[in-house]
Amino acid sequence: MRKCKNCVTGLFFACGSDYCFQERQGLVEEATFRAEQRGHTLSEFTKDRAFPVWRARCLHCNREAIYQLDPEPGESDVHGEALITDCPR
Repeated sequence: MRKCKNCVTGLFFACGSDYCFQERQGLVEEATFRAEQRGHTLSEFTKDRAFPVWRARCLHCNREAIYQLDPEPGESDVHGEALITDCPR
């Protein structure tokens, strides 16, 4: 798991739950951009309790966008139905 790297952002305690804020923010932006390209409007990303995985759902069709830290080899760190399927609204 990518832990806080004690950079300037970390010094301001932005890396809640020890995961690097800057890396998470980049993944949020990528997932949001890709979902919006498909017509989705995502809810806020929330963290899975047991794993470094965050999920958001489209407010219109409920399809999911996911980002994760340290995916398995060959697995994308950003994925989900909202990133590959157009919103039907």
